[in-house]
Amino acid sequence: MAQREHIAYGKTYNDAVEKGLAVLGISEDDVSIELIKAPSKGFLGIGSNSAEIKITYDDGKPEEVKPTIKEEIKPVKTVESKPTKKEKAQKAESKKGSEIKAVGTVLKTDLDDIKQYIDTLLMKMRITGMSVVISISDEKMLIDVTGEDSGIIIGRRGETLDALQYIISLYVNKNKEISYKVILDIERYRAKRQESLESLAKRIAESVVTKKKNVTLEPMQSYERRIIHSILQDVPDIATYSTGNDPYRRVVVTYKGKK
Repeated sequence: MAQREHIAYGKTYNDAVEKGLAVLGISEDDVSIELIKAPSKGFLGIGSNSAEIKITYDDGKPEEVKPTIKEEIKPVKTVESKPTKKEKAQKAESKKGSEIKAVGTVLKTDLDDIKQYIDTLLMKMRITGMSVVISISDEKMLIDVTGEDSGIIIGRRGETLDALQYIISLYVNKNKEISYKVILDIERYRAKRQESLESLAKRIAESVVTKKKNVTLEPMQSYERRIIHSILQDVPDIATYSTGNDPYRRVVVTYKGKK
């Protein structure tokens, strides 16, 4: 999806966020928010400044897959040969452990096609014996994959997982009237990661309030930064914003109380 930016203003940070999201018509979970200028009251109303934020979001239009992503799953050309008994057994086990659950108007033939596409991607990565479960709720499609080689699919900080999710999303929504938000998860990695980030955010907030010093977190993916912002948005004396450029963009947790 193409990245777009929108500048919004408000009396407070939350006011600016609310106005910006209202203009764009999207939720805070789907954007990355950076505080550009903090609000100030001035003296007797003179010299006061509004809060200024930058909202980064996807415009919903698919882009071409980046070469680095294509290279990551590019198959190694080999001379075709007949599958061995072991390979046949692995393929049979993969089909046996796979399941498709559908809700709504999506045809089972479409889900079969999506699953076949995912199986092909995994085979090109030389990964076999994985179980694929597809479930649909409203306009979200959750694809859960389990198996012994889950670590390879997740990659460093979930980078391979995000790349595969992006490619699968392009395939799922190609020439479709309804656009689905595709979420690819491996062995509940995203759920476990969210729990870990929520715990980290609370610990960092306590440290910032106690020491009255700002803390800059490690580089994170956009959805991970949104979790930190969401958890700390209503914590007293705490504010957050993002800084830097991907893939090294970080969340900064700041102290805004009395020192």
